[in-house]
Amino acid sequence: MCRLINHFTGVLQKRPTTPTLKHFAVDYLLKKTKSFDYTLAVIESLEQQVCLYATPTYPVLSFLFYIQAREEIARLGGNPQLEMMLDILHI
Repeated sequence: MCRLINHFTGVLQKRPTTPTLKHFAVDYLLKKTKSFDYTLAVIESLEQQVCLYATPTYPVLSFLFYIQAREEIARLGGNPQLEMMLDILHI
């Protein structure tokens, strides 16, 4: 197992351009670590929050969600394109 982890780490450090190494890395994440399962669960949870809060029924929550998203973008170093998308999507 340790050898497999070392191989996977080596693949990540090389930033592969060949499909074979990329397939190995994705397969490892899918089947061994199950990290894609966690990522999908988080994305689905966030999507549900967006659908709930970004509706005219909850204008105050929609605004709070917008503010929270802007703060998170700033905390992570900013992203003008993402901020522009957020502005466009904001109700």
